[in-house]
Amino acid sequence: MFDFKFIVDKLPGVIYVVDPENHDILYVNKAIQEIFGYTSEECLEKPALLINSIHEDDKERVLQERKLNLNNEEGFLEYRIIHKDEKIRWVRDYSITHMGENGKTDFIFGSLSDISEHKDQLAFAQQNLDELLEESATVIYRCEPSGNFPATFISNNINRQLGYKPEQFTNDAGFWANHIHPDDQEHVFSNLGQLFEKGHYSHEYRFMNGNGNYVWMHDELRLVKDVNGEVKDIIGNWIDISKAKQLELEKAENEQAIQHANKMQAIGTLAGGVAHEFNNMLGIIIGYTEILSETLVPDNNTKKYTSHVINAANRSKEIVEQLLSFSRNNYKKPRAINLCSQITDAINFIKNTIPSSVKLEFNQNCNCKSVLIDPDEFNQIIINLVSNAVHAMNNKGKINISVEEVSINDLKISDSKNLTEGSYMKVLVTDSGCGISNEDREKIFVPFYTTKDVGEGTGMGLALVYSMLESYGGTVNVVSEIGQYTTFELYFPVIDQEVRPDSHSQEDIPLIQNGNSRILFVDDELLYNELASDILNKLGYEVTTFTSSPEALEHFRLDPYAYDLLITDQVMPEILGTELCEAVLQIRNDINIILCSGYNSGVNKEIALSKNIKGYIPKPFTQKDLISEINMLKKH
Repeated sequence: MFDFKFIVDKLPGVIYVVDPENHDILYVNKAIQEIFGYTSEECLEKPALLINSIHEDDKERVLQERKLNLNNEEGFLEYRIIHKDEKIRWVRDYSITHMGENGKTDFIFGSLSDISEHKDQLAFAQQNLDELLEESATVIYRCEPSGNFPATFISNNINRQLGYKPEQFTNDAGFWANHIHPDDQEHVFSNLGQLFEKGHYSHEYRFMNGNGNYVWMHDELRLVKDVNGEVKDIIGNWIDISKAKQLELEKAENEQAIQHANKMQAIGTLAGGVAHEFNNMLGIIIGYTEILSETLVPDNNTKKYTSHVINAANRSKEIVEQLLSFSRNNYKKPRAINLCSQITDAINFIKNTIPSSVKLEFNQNCNCKSVLIDPDEFNQIIINLVSNAVHAMNNKGKINISVEEVSINDLKISDSKNLTEGSYMKVLVTDSGCGISNEDREKIFVPFYTTKDVGEGTGMGLALVYSMLESYGGTVNVVSEIGQYTTFELYFPVIDQEVRPDSHSQEDIPLIQNGNSRILFVDDELLYNELASDILNKLGYEVTTFTSSPEALEHFRLDPYAYDLLITDQVMPEILGTELCEAVLQIRNDINIILCSGYNSGVNKEIALSKNIKGYIPKPFTQKDLISEINMLKKH
């Protein structure tokens, strides 16, 4: 009724029948020519033609699979064949075994279809995916959802990203787990439970790369489930976020540094305001104690007591000035200083801030030469190094500071190439602390690098020390032995200018009692006005006082020649001392003026002189300070 051969020949796919033993062709339709290039007649003439056309790399697999399929009803294979024109094509082979009455396979029949185009598309897509992954910063992986989560696949860009080959992960079930930072392992595995609860999870941890260094990785995971909802795989993506972590850390440190700077600025402002009021009180204490001392009988013990009060007040005055030098943020004012004298001043201040269990010594082993530096910045350098030393010694031990003169030829430090020819004063700050490792020594001068715990340091102290020394043409070096000591070597260029420590004593200034001048004294502190009147009236001066600078100015305007001298405080409400001086000089430009200031708000002796103000006294002042400045003006 039907011509089945005609129908089969018209089908688009290859229909074949082969011998189950030797795979010889028993029948094949005409479609064979489209895929293999051979006619059906050629195939029947050469029964082994089809099996011999299978690509050599696939033939063994195909024969093995067909052998296994003899006991099954059907089989499915994909393999390559060599076309008659010698081009390679991919085919999909679907076969069914036919069992005879004796229970043996009589023949195998099946169908072949050309899937070359499909394979080419897959290969093209795979190539694009491989290229995309190779250039991507993200590593794609698949792993098993149990044990140490061994990887079953990982993209090739793992080599570029972390320096590993994919097979290092897929061949070693514990490779991933064993390379997680020890401090992060508990966190990583304990939190993976959230993956199975939510179906997805992301976390960050440190992972050892191929160079043996730990890098920060961001890891996103997602569960893959089968049709029954059972978890069969985990897929994920990995990305190195070390740079982002570093930027995040630097941002946090910068914010902390800014907060610290703002705090220090606020403290500096507060310290300045407190110092102004404190200096006023110290001046009153010193002034009236001096007056009291002069009225006592020479052999009276009370005079010894008043001497102690004056000495303590003078020491307090020095501490206030040192405190202000550390808290305020002035522009640089480098000047020639005697290095040893400056170190002594810095140590006198530092001793009040360190524990009594720390012994601080200064050994002057040479004739100190002069160096050019801002004294406040020098104090900051010394206090930073001493503070670090105290921390390194855990608040107990010995710090030794010494000085010696060296030439550039004596220097063996790596930074000596940046120094110019000449002599240098070398300051050594040595502590008996825990020492610094070689790795840390290479980084300690880098901004924001610190070995201290969070909240104990910003990592800016030594960076500032290095920056300050470099700005003055010097340098710093560190020598250390773990568990024994650390020595910071500071090098300051010597300048050809001799500066001797100030040996001028208050006792050398004579108290000339020939006052016959009229003085206008202005200070917003009433007790200071009374003190000035008591001191100056006693010496024969005629004194008029005001606590209000506007009232004093108006009084002076009414009779400008009623006074020979104006003495005014700088920090006052409404009108500052310098503003009062300018207004007075506009009225009468030949009057002598002395400006007093206990708080450096941008005014010093040089600025005062530039404004035609003849005298300047820092507060708090003594009787001799005041009279000495008046006598200097009288000489001119």
